Amino acid sequence: MPDFSPTHIRSVYIDLCKDPVFSINLRIPTDARIKRECKDLYKKKNTLSDKQIVRNFLQLSDEIEIESALKKVNADKFKPVVNFLKDVTKDPRNETIELVAWLINFRFELGKAEKESDESEDSNKEDNELQIIGNTSRNEDPSIQSEPDSDSINSAAQELLAQPETKDFESQIEIVGDPIIVNQRKTRPSFLNIFLITIIILLIEAGALFLWRNYTDRISVPAVDERCMYWAGTHYEPIKCEDIKGDLPVIHLDLKKLNNLKKIYLSDTLTQKSLGKVWYSSVDKKHEFFTDSGMHPVDTVKRLRPLTSYILTNHTSSHRFILNVIALVCCSILGAILFAFGVDHLIRKQKNKRPVKTD
Repeated sequence: MPDFSPTHIRSVYIDLCKDPVFSINLRIPTDARIKRECKDLYKKKNTLSDKQIVRNFLQLSDEIEIESALKKVNADKFKPVVNFLKDVTKDPRNETIELVAWLINFRFELGKAEKESDESEDSNKEDNELQIIGNTSRNEDPSIQSEPDSDSINSAAQELLAQPETKDFESQIEIVGDPIIVNQRKTRPSFLNIFLITIIILLIEAGALFLWRNYTDRISVPAVDERCMYWAGTHYEPIKCEDIKGDLPVIHLDLKKLNNLKKIYLSDTLTQKSLGKVWYSSVDKKHEFFTDSGMHPVDTVKRLRPLTSYILTNHTSSHRFILNVIALVCCSILGAILFAFGVDHLIRKQKNKRPVKTD
């Protein structure tokens, strides 16, 4: 007949504690560790009987989901289990005994023990039929060692469970053979970290654009043999007179034009303070603005005109520039958020595909 008494279950638990592979959550039990052990074990064992054991202990109705209840329940709920394992409670509830038996896989060990017991009884019956040994009892055989009494078991359990709990509880375990990885967790970058990294990348790109603009505004110093120059789209570049740059006109070097005449590609940044400092030209009904007077660098028959209030008001807009900047900043932030969210989603998806490592 199976023995479901608290004393027998505790003795099985004490024997399991001597195994170095046995779960550390059960070997040195606390409220939080028992809760963690229940959650981990329920992911692997959730048959109808297992669900009923956990439901009875937590006193849950049939409508409540057990897995979510194990996450939300307070760790103090498992205090009776800790007291029973530490032999503090002498008369535990049946629900507590069933949960402990479920945690230590007691029914499997019990079935194995019953099978070995049945095989031993069949063997004894066959031996009795072959020969008569007499009514010699097992206790009279000196070659058979007697089982340890309950006092020695309880003293061994007290020595094991009386060890103080510390954060470095792995150091209290004697490692036999290869080391065991206990709940090894890998950190992953958070959504906020990904977002900040994206913002930093955008700022670096903006800084690179600013440096490039300053590079185009630099003062050019031509070499000794560079006595001509050509228009590079936004400014003049010095060149050797014998070199040809496609259909672009090559003119004699003029240091004033080389360093002062540049095209303004952000015309919406012009203000009233730009009057007298900016010149313009109309090409195909589009206005181009330059930083110095003279002839147009490409259409050399056209002379650049000084900027007027009429042209400034009707062909440029500082408000439009501000709105464009705001739209660019908003789009950049939105793009950074979407990028960070997508990366975080992929990381979570890959993590969920990996097998969960347990004790």
